[in-house]
Amino acid sequence: MAGETDYTKKLFLRLNSNGCIELDGDYLWDGCDTPEIDPDIDLSPVPLLKLTQLLCGLYSDDNEKADIKRFKKLAAEIDASGDIVRQLIKTIEVKFP
Repeated sequence: MAGETDYTKKLFLRLNSNGCIELDGDYLWDGCDTPEIDPDIDLSPVPLLKLTQLLCGLYSDDNEKADIKRFKKLAAEIDASGDIVRQLIKTIEVKFP
């Protein structure tokens, strides 16, 4: 149809400081104009903890030995992410004694 809006088929997500991941409507890359996000997409903010619980729940019934390595990597990435946040907290606390 002529005049139809060209929507993107990619979702851009944002991790908020409250620990929730939500749809990021303010996205650009390389300064290019990008298609609009389809307004019919409804993605409520989801806490990072909930996503981790869902991920582990998906793989909790039918585990294989190879899953151990994958989940150790996931745990290490979550721990490293926590370290980054804790360091930011310390940096902010220094500004406001």
